[in-house]
Amino acid sequence: MKLGRYAGLILMMVVSVTAAARPSVASIKLAVPSITSPGVVSDPSLVGVWRVVKFCRDDPTGRLYDPYGPNPTGLFVYATTGELSIQMMSTPPVGPFAAGDDRPTDAERRRLFDSYLGYYGTYTVTSDSTVVHHVVGGTIPSYTGTDQARVYRIRGDTLTIGGNRITWPCRVLLRVKSVVPPPNTR
Repeated sequence: MKLGRYAGLILMMVVSVTAAARPSVASIKLAVPSITSPGVVSDPSLVGVWRVVKFCRDDPTGRLYDPYGPNPTGLFVYATTGELSIQMMSTPPVGPFAAGDDRPTDAERRRLFDSYLGYYGTYTVTSDSTVVHHVVGGTIPSYTGTDQARVYRIRGDTLTIGGNRITWPCRVLLRVKSVVPPPNTR
């Protein structure tokens, strides 16, 4: 059975009646279905950790802008198991809140919200130039439970990715190479 787009929002109740010692007692199991299963990784060159070096968006008129400034930071992680994690933020980061980390003012909360983006889920490569992010949760409520198609291109250690043909040239990431030497196998 294929689950619909909003399957993660539906609470399924499965009632099983056991004919054990007390046949009149029903056991109730609650389950929340997952939105998707991890995708098939059909492009191994996408797998890995990618550092954000440039990120833009387009406004309703098609004009491009840098929502996280000229030097954003963050990581896109595509796991071999099909899981995905996207995190990025403005630099410099938002400073400490005046009254402490758990008591931001409305202005401080807004500044933090405007400076950070994150979501997670699974992904599926659907063609040689498209990856679909199956979003489970994150900071953009309208993404939760949806599929976000991204056009991408990999040239060497550079990933260019975007939501459409307008934004993809200005979303640039570099492959993160391990700085930890491989374990000694002797």
